[in-house]
Formats: sequence, C-alpha cells, structure tokens
Amino acid sequence: MTDLYAVIGNPVAQTKSPRIHAEFARQLKQDLRYEAILAPHDGFAAAVAVFRAAGGKGLNVTLPFKLEAFALATERSDRAEQAGAVNTLKFDDATILGDNTDGAGLVGDIQDRLRYAIRGKRVLIAPLKRRWRSNAASRPSVRSRAAPMRASPAGNSIS
Repeated sequence: MTDLYAVIGNPVAQTKSPRIHAEFARQLKQDLRYEAILAPHDGFAAAVAVFRAAGGKGLNVTLPFKLEAFALATERSDRAEQAGAVNTLKFDDATILGDNTDGAGLVGDIQDRLRYAIRGKRVLIAPLKRRWRSNAASRPSVRSRAAPMRASPAGNSIS
C-alpha cells in the first residue's frame, strides 16, 4: 500500500518537495506519494483533517501554519516545545506528533555543507518575519546566542 505524505502551506506552488521526495522514494524503492497541499489561511486544521482521513501519514508544515501545527499536535518533541512551533506532523492512531526540524537543518547545513563550526560562536540569524523563532529556538546550542534582527523605523540600521 502506498504511504501518503505532503507539504502543507500557503503558498506552496513554488515547492520542489514532491519531486524531491518522489526521487528519494524511487532511489530507495519506497512506495510513497508526496503531494503539495494549498491550505486556506483560515482552514489549516480542516485541511489536515481531510489529509489524515484520506490515510495521510505525515505532513511537512510551512508558513504560515507552524504555530497552528504546534497547537494541533497532541504530543510534541522537545525541539518543538523549545521553538514554540512545529514543521512536521506525524499521525499515529489518535496521536499527532509535532516536531521542529528547522534548527537542526539550519545548523546541519552550516556545519556540514559549508564546513563552518558554530559551537561556541555567536550566530546572527537574519529573519524573514517569525522564521527565526523556529530556527534559533529549536537548537539549544544556538538558542542562547541567537537573537532576531529588527530594522529600525528609519530602515537604515539594525537593532
């Protein structure tokens, strides 16, 4: 039986996730389907319920729904609790497990792909709206040193 997964957000038209996951599944001989779900801004929980009722096993959650996903989760990982946001939902029977992989992914990219060690260093995360919250707060080793930047009212400096 084909496992069903998806990315859910608004917008999602730009996502490459379905193609990427299809290629991973092909290479690993996994029987899965991965879709993109455009959820209405006022209909995240309903869209999740429809997906779950159709047999969906898990969702990647993107903006603007990470805080709603946090509220929807019946159980949360430590990373999700620390971030106050969820970007993955896993469905098991009556349980909705929420996790946040944003910080781990960011740190992994910096350390593994860029080969730059950040332990013990000050990290400045330039945010896009509230996105810094998921990245910084979900990595305890980074969290204590990370802070959001805000443009000044004049728009010419950062505080």
